[in-house]
Amino acid sequence: MKTIHLHGSLARFGGPFCLDVRDAAEAVRALTVQIPGLREEIEAGSWHVVRGPLDDGESLCEDALRLGLADESEIHLLPAIEGAGNGWANVIVGAILVVAGYFTFGATSGIGMAMIAGGAGLAIGGIVQLTTSTPESDYGSREEANKRPSFLFDGAANTSTQGLPVPVIYGRIKTGSVVISAGLSSEEV
Repeated sequence: MKTIHLHGSLARFGGPFCLDVRDAAEAVRALTVQIPGLREEIEAGSWHVVRGPLDDGESLCEDALRLGLADESEIHLLPAIEGAGNGWANVIVGAILVVAGYFTFGATSGIGMAMIAGGAGLAIGGIVQLTTSTPESDYGSREEANKRPSFLFDGAANTSTQGLPVPVIYGRIKTGSVVISAGLSSEEV
């Protein structure tokens, strides 16, 4: 039996729920069939799935939702953390905090100084968010790893590229290696 915990806005559906399921995807399917409105709530948001205890459990990516849970007996479904996405709101709220801190408590009191500093930080963060853009990924335009010259140990072509994800393996597998870090030093004897 696996215990499924719903967090955030899903907590209103109750829980924890005990189900005999093989993986996290099956647990969510079973709950959406049994609880009216749960499917719509899940489809409307972004969610983070944790396998195991909430404090030190393993975060599951979309592909890992169908992996068996093995000995883990808990699944946690949490709202995904998302950025504010609106720099103007930060600038406006920051300006309001600066003005309110100055005129309400004064610039010399501890509370007034804290409000002014917090508001200034919020406003500056909003300005930075408005003036900078998110860098685009260049995975499609990168040179293939096996066509680049290799400088690792004077041998075959690299099998990995900087910035790509590191595979997570469950169970036993026979595979080659990927050099993560290497060093070479020479000494005169």
